[in-house]
Amino acid sequence: MRLNREERRRLPKVLGPHDAARVVQALVCPEHHEGQLVLALDWTGRLCGAEFRCPCEVCRDEPLIDGRDLADLTAALGGIELVLATFVEDAHLAPSVADVARFEGLGLECTGAGVELLDHLLFSGHRWRSVREVSVGLGA
Repeated sequence: MRLNREERRRLPKVLGPHDAARVVQALVCPEHHEGQLVLALDWTGRLCGAEFRCPCEVCRDEPLIDGRDLADLTAALGGIELVLATFVEDAHLAPSVADVARFEGLGLECTGAGVELLDHLLFSGHRWRSVREVSVGLGA
């Protein structure tokens, strides 16, 4: 999905996980419990593009798990920063140690490719958790 300039101006700036969560809630229905949404942000912190990767039987999209692939998609959408949102079941809403390690590794890979990974949000319906907040909370 690409937004024109006027549509981007109407979206809030993404200054933290709460702002990113509002954008995700505006773009995706509250019933999603699987899939991945990549939000690309421009230099002003506004959404400039997004791609939803749906694993359903019709779409059969594979989630992006490599930082370089995420960075390349972000750049193709016109962004220099990204927020990754992964849709999970309620039982997997709390970020695990593996989620934190994956976030930190993806962040390094994205930075190496010239894009900053701002956060990885886990969503279950409209409930969410920030992996970045857990990472910072652990002193990583």
